Amino acid sequence: MKRFSVLLLILCSIACSAAFAGINEWTFVGLSPEHVTDVVVRPDQPNTMFAISALHALDPVQMGGLFKTTDHGQTWDTLGFLHAWLWDLEMDPLHPDTMWLAADTLGVYRTTDGGNTWEARNNGMRLGDNAWYNGIYSISMNSANPSLLLCAMHNGIGFHDGTVYRSTDGGENWTALFSPWIHYRIDKVAFDPLDPRRAYVMDIYYGKLYQSTDSGARFCVMTGVPEQLPDTTGYISDFAFDPFHPNSLWCISPDSVYNTTDAGTTWTVLSTSLLTNQYGLKILLPPTRTGEILCSSSAPLGQLAQ
Repeated sequence: MKRFSVLLLILCSIACSAAFAGINEWTFVGLSPEHVTDVVVRPDQPNTMFAISALHALDPVQMGGLFKTTDHGQTWDTLGFLHAWLWDLEMDPLHPDTMWLAADTLGVYRTTDGGNTWEARNNGMRLGDNAWYNGIYSISMNSANPSLLLCAMHNGIGFHDGTVYRSTDGGENWTALFSPWIHYRIDKVAFDPLDPRRAYVMDIYYGKLYQSTDSGARFCVMTGVPEQLPDTTGYISDFAFDPFHPNSLWCISPDSVYNTTDAGTTWTVLSTSLLTNQYGLKILLPPTRTGEILCSSSAPLGQLAQ
């Protein structure tokens, strides 16, 4: 599940409640000092949200885990996975009791009862241990076929292969895709919500973007992305889909924002001065307002721009 888009839904929904701040204002909803990595909202129960957190090696107070609220964040219950690195949470929009969890070296977990119980779905995966940081970092479900899933294994410190796994049977079995991603750090994999034939993979280590046009069966590097050209020194930090226009993809780097409206054939530079030399950049196109772009940075002087 895309972190920023879900967070936007939370902000929109809590703005409708008298107990929270109004439009264009922010309300703290708990879990500090946890390192929250993803939040999802049940579409049929807007007061119910799930949040996941990653264990922070340098801060023992941040314990990591899975949390649930049924009152818009006023109170939170712990649902387990304490002291774990949890990176991504994907909810089936048509069957919200079903969720998928990317739990680093623990692998992939699935719940079909709204988060009460979870089962490991790691058959076919080669997971590392906590010493090697070789685990599942991102997971995505195909909008046209819920049994078709992709997940990305990232290589945090360079000793194992970054890998993309694919399942066609709802996570019963996973197949590692042939790829050039040895020693790469695969941080994000996502199906295009408007075109389920297309999927994208981002390698944050080398800043490359890869595309599949056959629902994730094969990936090829997108050689036309400006920051990936041989005469540039930048790298892709994040990508986002345009919720209103098929074949439109946005990428952000420490120097620029790029857009393609034809699935990567041609690219346009939007900005060459946005968030210069920042890191941890994220980009989002809100699903409620066409033409708006949000960007953020996790640098010490992090910024939010639109």
